[in-house]
Amino acid sequence: MPVEILRKAYELARLGPTSANGSPARFVFLTTPGAKALLETVLAPGNVDKTMAAPVTEIIAWDTEFHESLPRLFPQADVRSYFVGNRPLIEENAFRNSSLQAAYFILSARALGLDCGPMSGFDADKLNAEIFPHSNQLQRSRKTNIVVKSQHHGGAHGARARIGREFGYCSDPT
Repeated sequence: MPVEILRKAYELARLGPTSANGSPARFVFLTTPGAKALLETVLAPGNVDKTMAAPVTEIIAWDTEFHESLPRLFPQADVRSYFVGNRPLIEENAFRNSSLQAAYFILSARALGLDCGPMSGFDADKLNAEIFPHSNQLQRSRKTNIVVKSQHHGGAHGARARIGREFGYCSDPT
């Protein structure tokens, strides 16, 4: 899969609104068999084969330190101070808004011709330890929200066509 499609999907997704422009999502794109092999022991058994077969797997995480960027992303008010030292508020907002960003990415990728399979069948603690080793502060602040596997859609057999037929609309009549 061309990296350019992933880049375009990300560029579109990052334009989607989040609370106070916080943009807490962090994206990791696994494109090689070696990188995807890191997932084998953390995925639910039913997700392993299809994930390994997909050309790319995205890990969409949230950043527990997202509020440190708020002075730059939302300069019109001191929103950062609401979050400092308030772990429950940080986690609630980061998870909610990274979920929005994950949805924006999936919609963007689908608009660019990719099928996306979001998954929640994984061990988040093991995945975080594998993908975000705690060797530095930057990595410690990442927590996995969702895993998405992507590939070019398969025409009449792709997910967009199946969903379209299910709801009475199909942009690919073949």
